[in-house]
Order: sequence, then structure tokens, then C-alpha cells
Amino acid sequence: MIQLVIGGPDSGKSLLAEELTASVNAEHVYYIATMRVLDDDGRKRIQRHRAQRAGKGFITLEIETDIEKALRLMDMPLESVCLLECVANLVGNLLYGKTGRITDQTDDAIIESVLSKIRHLSEGVRELVVVTSEYAPDDADDRETVRYKKLLHSVNERLSVLADRVHRTAS
Repeated sequence: MIQLVIGGPDSGKSLLAEELTASVNAEHVYYIATMRVLDDDGRKRIQRHRAQRAGKGFITLEIETDIEKALRLMDMPLESVCLLECVANLVGNLLYGKTGRITDQTDDAIIESVLSKIRHLSEGVRELVVVTSEYAPDDADDRETVRYKKLLHSVNERLSVLADRVHRTAS
């Protein structure tokens, strides 16, 4: 089962996803963190998220792109619940690659890669809660930001169809 939590920045989607994950009675609860730390703001965000989930029993796996590999790191994955945070980071990580420069992958290839990775992960666990962000277009966006937002929007649309349940947080 896939539950998708979608919302704007700072809309409470992480907390909702944690609550949904905790509501599933599972012995093993995993948190797959996809955020690539680039600056102090990123480090602060990670600290805030770690503090928010402290004491909730999550086993954290930090995996920037190859999330399907998490299954090999889990004890009894088919009996586990997993929270994937966040698709927006995953899309950005695949778009920019390890070097931080735009990769030569096509948009369709990135979209299919993200969906394939999530599908594979969901088939290997009892339940998967997926967090993603949505961003409104902005006239001030540069070409790369426009591309990123369109990619993420396309992934989110496809994930909404793939998911068994979709939860939207107020932006």
C-alpha cells in the first residue's frame, strides 16, 4: 500500500506522514531520507526533522537516489512500514546528479526512474508513506527551476494515480 502526502513548503506534511506511519502496527519502521545537504539551511532542516521524529522508533536510512536499495538494508522488509521523505529531493538529486550540475537525462527518463524506484520499494515493504512537495510557478523562476517544478509536478501527478491514498496538506 502506498500513501502519498503532498503539500507546499512548511505545510505540516512531514508530521502528517510520521503520524500515518506510526498508525501502522509494524515492528520495523524505517525513514528513508533523500535530502542532500548543500548548506547550513539544509543542515538545520535535517536537525529539525531528526528532533521531530526522535523517540518515535524510526530507523533512518540516508539514501539520496537509489532508494530501492533500502530493501537490502532492512530487517524483514515485507513486515515493515517505510516513510520516504521526500520525492522533491529525489527528483532534484536525479536532475542534478552528484556533481550538482544538470545531468543529460531526459525529463521522461527522470520521471520513469523516480516512479520505478518508488514502485520497487513499495512492492518490498508492507506499507509505504511517501512525502512530496508542490511548488507554484513563479515568473521570477529561471529556466532550471521551471524545468524542476514541471518535472516534480509530473511525478506528483503520476504518484497520485499510483497511490492507494492521497493526503493533501494546506499550503
